[in-house]
Amino acid sequence: MATPPKPSPELAATVQASYSVLRRFFAKKVGPSEVQDLAHATIVTFLEKDLSGVEHPRRFLFGIARNKLLQHFDKQRGGVSFDSQRMSARQHSTTIGTKLDRSTQIIEGLRELPLDWQIAVELRYGEGLELSEVAEAMDKSLAQIKRYLRSGLDQLRGQLGAGIEDEVLQRKLGAAYQES
Repeated sequence: MATPPKPSPELAATVQASYSVLRRFFAKKVGPSEVQDLAHATIVTFLEKDLSGVEHPRRFLFGIARNKLLQHFDKQRGGVSFDSQRMSARQHSTTIGTKLDRSTQIIEGLRELPLDWQIAVELRYGEGLELSEVAEAMDKSLAQIKRYLRSGLDQLRGQLGAGIEDEVLQRKLGAAYQES
């Protein structure tokens, strides 16, 4: 059996730098036992692809991650399609008696968003991707990404308190996402 070709140093560096990012990406959406498998499957798929025409490997990697996540949710639902524009990834509810700190409230709020909104918000404010990078990673139009971000921020603002300005909310989102 032939040994697979060794990845280029640049590709190896991208994969190594992305592993913890992928784990964080999936940890916001699935249970702890599934994070490792999804991150691994994403990297394997990424390495199997012909990347010669890929200008931005990180965007491409997040696109694969999103597709793996959608496949995972479809499989969990017994083949019933998961509508990521309307359904959220929330799997565990917090008991009423639990007092949540602000960071936890933000992360819990993210989990309440429809999955596509959650991914757009996380990639934009948590991972710092540009709007065009988020659009490419999610295979959506720039206008659609802007709608997801606006809707996601509006829903989060409603959950966290109506007086929060966009810039403050975006900074808090990024900080809470990076901390968790």
